[in-house]
Amino acid sequence: MRRRRPLAHKDASARRQGRVVVLFSLCLISLSALADSHDEIVYRRFSRTPKPTPIHYEFDMKFVELSRPAIQRDVENGNAIFTFEGLGNRRIWKLPKCPMFSEWPAFGDSLSVSGGTNVSSADTSGCVCQAEELEVNGRWKRYFGWIGSHGATVVPAEQIYLWYEYSAPSGLGFEWKRLPGGTDWGMLAPDVHLVNGKYSRKQLNPGDPLPINIRVRNRCGVAKKVVGEIYRGTASGGPALRLGVTLHVAWAPFEPRTPDRYYPRSEDFRDLQPEGQRNFKSVEEGPVLEPGESAEGATFDLRNWFSCDRPGYYSFAFEFNPAELGLDKETKFGPGVYIPFEIGKSPPKLSAEELNKTIPALGGPGVEAKLKTLIREALAHPAATEAKATGLVNSPLQWAEPINGLSARIVHFDLNGYPGLAAFVELKNLTNRDMEFPYSNGRGRGAFGFELYTKCGSQPWNRADWFAKNGRDGSSSTTNDLQRKAETVTLGPGQTALACVYGDISDQISDASHVKMWIRNYAGNGQSLWRGEIETAAWPTRPNRELLKRYAHTQPMPNYAPEFNRETQLLDNFGDESEVAGLSVYNGQLLKTFEIYSLNQLSERLDKMMQEERDLPMKLLLASEGMAAGNVDAVLFTLACMKSTDYKVAWNTQTALWLALNRYKSNPPTWLIELVKAVLSDDRCVTGSEKVGFSNDRLFRMSEMPDMEQRLIGALGDLKCTNATQFLISRARETGGNLGAVIALGELGDSKAIPVLIELVRQAGPKVKNERGSPLDGTLLRPVIALGNLKAKEAVPLLLKYIQYPDVIEALEKIGDAQAVPALEQLVASGGALKDTTLENDLELQQRRLAAAKIALASLRGRDRTLELCSLLTDPSFGQYERRAVVWRLGDKPDARAVPYLAKAVSSDPSGAVVNQAIAVLSGFRFKSAVDALIAGFDADFNGKNDWKRAYKPEMFRGNIAESLRSVTGQSLGPSKEEWQKWWQEHRNAVPGLL
Repeated sequence: MRRRRPLAHKDASARRQGRVVVLFSLCLISLSALADSHDEIVYRRFSRTPKPTPIHYEFDMKFVELSRPAIQRDVENGNAIFTFEGLGNRRIWKLPKCPMFSEWPAFGDSLSVSGGTNVSSADTSGCVCQAEELEVNGRWKRYFGWIGSHGATVVPAEQIYLWYEYSAPSGLGFEWKRLPGGTDWGMLAPDVHLVNGKYSRKQLNPGDPLPINIRVRNRCGVAKKVVGEIYRGTASGGPALRLGVTLHVAWAPFEPRTPDRYYPRSEDFRDLQPEGQRNFKSVEEGPVLEPGESAEGATFDLRNWFSCDRPGYYSFAFEFNPAELGLDKETKFGPGVYIPFEIGKSPPKLSAEELNKTIPALGGPGVEAKLKTLIREALAHPAATEAKATGLVNSPLQWAEPINGLSARIVHFDLNGYPGLAAFVELKNLTNRDMEFPYSNGRGRGAFGFELYTKCGSQPWNRADWFAKNGRDGSSSTTNDLQRKAETVTLGPGQTALACVYGDISDQISDASHVKMWIRNYAGNGQSLWRGEIETAAWPTRPNRELLKRYAHTQPMPNYAPEFNRETQLLDNFGDESEVAGLSVYNGQLLKTFEIYSLNQLSERLDKMMQEERDLPMKLLLASEGMAAGNVDAVLFTLACMKSTDYKVAWNTQTALWLALNRYKSNPPTWLIELVKAVLSDDRCVTGSEKVGFSNDRLFRMSEMPDMEQRLIGALGDLKCTNATQFLISRARETGGNLGAVIALGELGDSKAIPVLIELVRQAGPKVKNERGSPLDGTLLRPVIALGNLKAKEAVPLLLKYIQYPDVIEALEKIGDAQAVPALEQLVASGGALKDTTLENDLELQQRRLAAAKIALASLRGRDRTLELCSLLTDPSFGQYERRAVVWRLGDKPDARAVPYLAKAVSSDPSGAVVNQAIAVLSGFRFKSAVDALIAGFDADFNGKNDWKRAYKPEMFRGNIAESLRSVTGQSLGPSKEEWQKWWQEHRNAVPGLL
């Protein structure tokens, strides 16, 4: 297969969601222009729009073409789409193959759809399964039986574009690009030539001729004229290409020292500047070609315009302007398939081990020594002992009144972990002798162990069945593997132990506002075995941030803690997570519990566990926690692991760094940022990747570890690591707009990043040729978003040049500069259409552009932003995602006047996405009216509405209402309107901060 060089990578993150609903009853094709005597007869019997059919459409569908004209029985049996039986003389036209993939552009250009948007290019593709010709008044006309995702119908063959082979199966031969209007453009590379009827490749050397052969092919369903006179030689005043055709050539050097076995990639090529490339105007038409027939277009030498005298990799591509070529403008124009060839002999690739011999570790010589010095200086003195929290009385952390020498308290209750519910209870021995206490729910031991009680608001406490089969034997299908083996723990006088019990989450538990633990034991013998029952203080199922912050790192570390679990679970379910990441999932709830304990004591405990641990992934997980606690040994151990190029070691080490980074809310310490920068600067090649399933020919650098590179860079941005700004700027420049680096620069909030982001827009903007139905190319989208996040007013004049893109309009809105207002008002006045006819004006993009401009103007015009946005919620041109965007904006600046509009959205908007967004947004409105609106929302009819995974059942919407009420009021009363009404009547004027 010939290697293709794509113009740019398209971000999948930027892909729009949702489907358009086609109104089949409206077909806006100009019937007067298309109608003829054949059509008048045919469409008295058949519909012009697709209808359901017994034939099942699939992209790779199978269908047997009839060898004779179809009859009515063939249609009824699903062997044909139509029959001309009884309409006149008819005959079949043999398809090149059946079914034949095709495109029906007129279908997409003619249908009116919900919200005023057009169907995407995918909707216009389908298969031709039947071809017949009908004679009327002595003239034959061809029709196709066409089937697509919307159904099947009869289509005049001149409206259908057939798809032929676009790449030679052997990789040797013509490569084809589609042109508007049903023409294909074929290109043959200069190193491919025909020998004895077969194509073969020959080696080119500097100075050799570089002939390019061009052919044109008709892909229309009927015979037609194709583009003619493409090239003029010196005898005709050339060399010159026809106006509307531009040739691009790029070069990349031979690079034996790269670890990339797929080098050169698109970003490795440098565009060569043409010398004296001229164009000529021509009206000369080409020959008439039958469907699939091709003809010679031109042959010329690349050296006519480009200096190609250096050894290396080359590629060429043509760019077409349909208007200048006199073609229909059905798609965007721009460079398509890049055809590669080589001049000279490429050197053999070096192995990873050979490459690593000359590449310093961690980004440069001496980096390791500098990092060690920085780490030791920063962590030479442990942090001062944390002050103990005061006010434990009447708090969730209050110790229970001792019963027979045992006191207990809940220190963490987690509903959100992967294994399910986890309850962490501290036990304290208040006797003067060793005592044996319950430590987990004993299997088959009856009432021995821990029982959970819940309540919702003012309702009474109820025992919760949080183990399978209403038992206490730990036999839950989701938690059985996590039950601790130890059923009791022996504590000396004054000692404490952290007990951990996992269970199932029931509706009773998830709806509860508070829980408490009841510990019982009346079984067993022995004076040291504790007997009795004790009840802990109530613990909020969803404690607020203030509570967690108040007690963070204030409590003494217990003498005993549960063992870490050695089961692993993937974070993203794609099978590409490290072992450290998997361990962090199953142990996440326990690690979260550690956040209340003294940093110094936690550091010592983790250090001891690290020294005893022999399993590297577990040791690195402990090191990640130790780094966050400031343990110098944990940091130095991680640094030592960073020197290894082994894939599994590097993968796990980088995961540990990422976990340590994310233990900080913002501004992680300098030594940690420098460790991350060292990893991201390490150009050594990863070794041993073939042991974990990678192909032997795939090599990558330590700084490009799959997935981890973007996670580490993303964390630098999310955590506002401003001392990494210059590093990220350099990385963005070196990589031509690296995905993670550009996004992180936008998140940092550092204005020093603005110049490089502007430069990236200048570089990418002219090159982006957006195809209909495709998201904006990431090379332009990423810096545009970043400039919007940075509110870069100096970028506004440049961004206005690309106002045809809705993403650019959103960035202008974020920047908030009024100089964008005139251009946006002009867009609204034109209904989203552009004056520049060379730019895309298809209906779908036009509607998106119009909506984005209206939303942006609400913020930029300096009028009443809230009321302008609220008025857009009833704009008839807005679809569900535009309305959701308006709701989102209203949440950015909570205004009490928006509450009635949001309440109406909750109660009556037909879209679940809008409803759920309004519920979420109201959580930030600190107004009594917002509480009223949310409580009233419990009565809304949510049947049939959904918001993807966030809410697809009525009870989920009501659960989200309860969560928003908790955010506003600080109370956890579950999804019960009666409970909330009762509480609100009593406390309406007592909630601090509510207006």
